Amino acid sequence: MKFKTLLLSNALALALFAAPAYADLPKALQNELAAEVKIYENLYQAHHGQKIFDYVEKNILKNIAQDDPMLYRLIESMTIAMVENSQKLVIKMDVQNAKSDVSKDGIAYALIPYQMTVDEMNFDGNMLAIKSNGKWTFSRFDTNNTKMLQAIKQIYPSLKLKDK
Repeated sequence: MKFKTLLLSNALALALFAAPAYADLPKALQNELAAEVKIYENLYQAHHGQKIFDYVEKNILKNIAQDDPMLYRLIESMTIAMVENSQKLVIKMDVQNAKSDVSKDGIAYALIPYQMTVDEMNFDGNMLAIKSNGKWTFSRFDTNNTKMLQAIKQIYPSLKLKDK
């Protein structure tokens, strides 16, 4: 039953993301995104907490934490600690099954299904990759987190993200 719920959740997330398939991205962006995903996966496996946090889309996080300045630091320290202190840490991102697009103002983005193992716990979901200012960033994308969706839409209004 849990597996069906996760599949439904992932299907809902992909439905909320009104974008074409990864293969529809220009080839140069496909190659660039695939290379960044590989680096990101390897950083997780090597337990590089600060480098992982460097990939987080800071504008989204700052927007979410604007009412509570300590929330930003809490998320930062928890992310770094989780990455550095876990015994087993693996993330696999399925770029080939990503939904991706380039916005009308030139921002490339993708919603990438992922599976993650942290010690003995398994997670899966979707990662939102955004290329802004020449750099790819990654943020876990939860369709139930309306505050995050609102933050993304406020910062990147041209992205084709739909409300539930």
